[in-house]
Amino acid sequence: MSMFKKFGLTAVAAGIAAGSMVVSNDAEAVPAFARQTGMACVSCHSGNFPALNAFGRSFKASNYTMRGAAPLIEGEKLSLPADLKMSLITKLRYQLDGSVDGGRGEIQWPDEAAFLVGGRAAENIGFLLEAGLAGHEVHAGQAVAVDPLTGLGTVTDAGETAGGFLGFKVGFNVTDHFGVVVFGTDALGVGYGSEMMNTGFKRSQRPIENRKGYSAYQRLNIGSGAATGVAASYHSNNLAITYSHWAPTWGNVNANILGGLAHNLRANYFMNVAGWDMGFGANIMS
Repeated sequence: MSMFKKFGLTAVAAGIAAGSMVVSNDAEAVPAFARQTGMACVSCHSGNFPALNAFGRSFKASNYTMRGAAPLIEGEKLSLPADLKMSLITKLRYQLDGSVDGGRGEIQWPDEAAFLVGGRAAENIGFLLEAGLAGHEVHAGQAVAVDPLTGLGTVTDAGETAGGFLGFKVGFNVTDHFGVVVFGTDALGVGYGSEMMNTGFKRSQRPIENRKGYSAYQRLNIGSGAATGVAASYHSNNLAITYSHWAPTWGNVNANILGGLAHNLRANYFMNVAGWDMGFGANIMS
């Protein structure tokens, strides 16, 4: 169980075919996007970062290309902010785990610290690059394998990452309602490509720290792990449908691209009921 102090209030209901309800309050967000749009973080986020509200879903569906207050450099096939939008995000928390170190608590900082660069790259192209800056201490009895190229460590007996993490996505707006995202992540799951709900189908997109206690997707390891692929999505005010052609690996994919990759079909429907932003989702994954 994670215990931490947070200013805000979030009410959530989740299941495998999950729905979520979020009441707006104070929030945090990626400062790079706030600087690009000139809008407050609560414009896109509800309750706790990085849970999205309706406007945040629209901004994400447009692949972060929305114009804002920031001056642009424009030319033929070029339209990007005059300065690079960057962010540094970290968390400080105290966590109790009865199975670790005799039940003692652990102060975790910097926890999931990340350096993020992203936003508008052209009129119809946006991107996001995430690089983890620090990991957590590995406890006695946990076997760790370190990748000599990235320096990342994997806790083999728990399936958790002990080092940093990496992720990238480049999105292309083909039309006002249809987009394509090329993506890769070593930890956040296939939902990293184009997930709109706050139910944990994308590992980091949840309003509660205790991801496996909160989300069935996280408990079953469906919404986490390495993923590299292409996501094609249709979106409107109330509907989001995404098909991802992907592999459960980070980086280069050694596979038959036509017949050797996995499939994920995801559908979300959103509605507003008495001021509550509600969503219902279902997916089929190979």
